[in-house]
Amino acid sequence: MPQPPRLVRPHQLADDSPVLHLQFAEAAGSYNYGKWWHSWIEMFPWSSEAGEWAIYASAALPPISYRERAEKEIGGLLANRELQELCRNAAWFQPEFPFSWPKAAQEWCEGVIDLLIEMRDGTLYVIDWKTNQAALNESAEQLAQHLRAQYLPQLESYREALQNMMAGRNIEIAIYSTVLGRFV
Repeated sequence: MPQPPRLVRPHQLADDSPVLHLQFAEAAGSYNYGKWWHSWIEMFPWSSEAGEWAIYASAALPPISYRERAEKEIGGLLANRELQELCRNAAWFQPEFPFSWPKAAQEWCEGVIDLLIEMRDGTLYVIDWKTNQAALNESAEQLAQHLRAQYLPQLESYREALQNMMAGRNIEIAIYSTVLGRFV
């Protein structure tokens, strides 16, 4: 009997088991913080000037349980020069970009890219927001290495899907750590 194609969702390629363990060991609200960040950043005015970014940021209303963390991480986002430069040279932005792609006869890949940016030269940037906090005694560089090791398979699958749907495009992938306030 024929079998339906196997569905692959790129976020499943990241081994989140250590993250889930850490989230439950962290202060209350860590899991909810990630959900809040993604909802807040989805509506971010990417194509606007920095002044509009600041206005949008000042209107953020995170729950009191993680308001201090949100204010710090929003400040880091607004101050990130690399992100500012990327946005200045962008042709368009698409947050929460859904895709569905037949990877093989018996394998289907679908997911949602946190932020897809097309540059004026046609290059596509895939940005994935990560709100993971450092483990106890984990340095900033160790956290960055951990995030790359854990999430690059997810982002590589996004790149593969986009390359197969939009042949000939240069596709860059980037993980942005909200805790570190930078790309890792």
